Amino acid sequence: MTVFILLLAALPICVTVHVIAMAAAGWLVGAPLEEINLFFGPRIKKVRLGNAYLDLHALPLGGHVKFSDDFQAVHPIKRIFIASFGCFALLVLAMLVLGTSDGLHKFFTGFYQIIGGALAPRSRGSKLLLAFYEFVKANGFVACVGLVASKMAAGNLLPFPVLNGGDIILILLNWIKPMSLKLRERLQQFGFVILLVIMLCWFGALYFFLRTV
Repeated sequence: MTVFILLLAALPICVTVHVIAMAAAGWLVGAPLEEINLFFGPRIKKVRLGNAYLDLHALPLGGHVKFSDDFQAVHPIKRIFIASFGCFALLVLAMLVLGTSDGLHKFFTGFYQIIGGALAPRSRGSKLLLAFYEFVKANGFVACVGLVASKMAAGNLLPFPVLNGGDIILILLNWIKPMSLKLRERLQQFGFVILLVIMLCWFGALYFFLRTV
């Protein structure tokens, strides 16, 4: 139970670092920021920050930064910088906590672990969750933050629309050959479906893991 409490405490830290870093990147390049959404679920508080709002919600399972409609006019390089900066901040956090070598290793292994665990939730997925459990149990809260940060950075860079990696690909493709709004929306819907399937598979892995502990 202690490990799950540590995970629940680490998640909002990593989500906040990711979202605030993206907002900071937008501010640095002069992108028209409208809203910083921290977490999901019922709203706790909405605060005005200059020309933008900070919207705080109850469930620390994610967040996003909302820019105005003029955001598409921002140069693609600047938009790629914004999309990648949150993941970069998480990677830096992981390296500070775990050490450069271990932080990078856990980041790069995160790509195939996320996909591999989803493809085989009963075997590989549950074993990965067990390894996570043992790591946090042995190393404590600070290491848990570093591990979550490394895997969250990798997960958000997966090449599916609605994730940062997918956003970067769409920006590049649209830069090469402009796409219609309808096509971009369909690709985002497709990316959302893939992400939902991956999440459901990991819930399955969690079920099999809980049967072993």
